[in-house]
Amino acid sequence: EEREKELHAYVQKAQENLTAFLEGALKEEQFKRLRQVMLQREGLFGLGHPEIMKELEITDKQRQQFMEVMQDMQQKMEPVMKEAQKGGKPEEIAPKLMKLRQEHEGKIEAILDDAQKKQWKELLGKPLDLGD
Repeated sequence: EEREKELHAYVQKAQENLTAFLEGALKEEQFKRLRQVMLQREGLFGLGHPEIMKELEITDKQRQQFMEVMQDMQQKMEPVMKEAQKGGKPEEIAPKLMKLRQEHEGKIEAILDDAQKKQWKELLGKPLDLGD
């Protein structure tokens, strides 16, 4: 658990350094779009970022609810991840993970009020079209 905390702190610091570098290297519009695409990729799990919580004015109660949803998801994902580590078939595991993600994103969305949902959509910007 101590090692996990150290790793989390390291990853968070690396992310902060990368963000600071990109803010300096990119034009304001480029950085804004990059942030939108990153949030689109993360989905509502992006609410875990302190700056996003601040921008959306997430209350302490909502923060607690968010953490509960994340803990629940982690518990439900654990057996699926163990299955994957034991050589489970990706074509069987991927749908299970996707279902869990969608289920928990719905729970996270339910935490937000209408104004926060609107602001979240604005933070996401125009959906990225990769021309699939």
